[in-house]
Amino acid sequence: MSTADISNMVETISSKTVTSVRSMETVKHEVENGANYSHATNDTLNQVIEAAVRVTTLAHQIASATNEQSIASEESARNMEEISSLTEENAASIHHVKQAADTLSGTAGELQRLVGQFKLNS
Repeated sequence: MSTADISNMVETISSKTVTSVRSMETVKHEVENGANYSHATNDTLNQVIEAAVRVTTLAHQIASATNEQSIASEESARNMEEISSLTEENAASIHHVKQAADTLSGTAGELQRLVGQFKLNS
């Protein structure tokens, strides 16, 4: 092997080394970019998870409030039925009182008529 051959080999090796170093730098930048994208994706996914947890919490709160409202509505309906029943009972009682008052009025009138038949001697 001659000096020229060795010099050519050294130049080829040097050239390939420079090309390899440049390729490694390119790959390094691509890996760094990939890592940055990976971190950004991870941050975004964490935000999505946090939002999903908040939505789930709100959904549970809404379900609980809806259940409480349903219970209150049912109680209100029962109270309205009780008021209606008491109103009907009150109306029936008033009717009975009126009948008793009419009967008592008739009896009082009859008593006045009967007492009027008696004459007191003075």
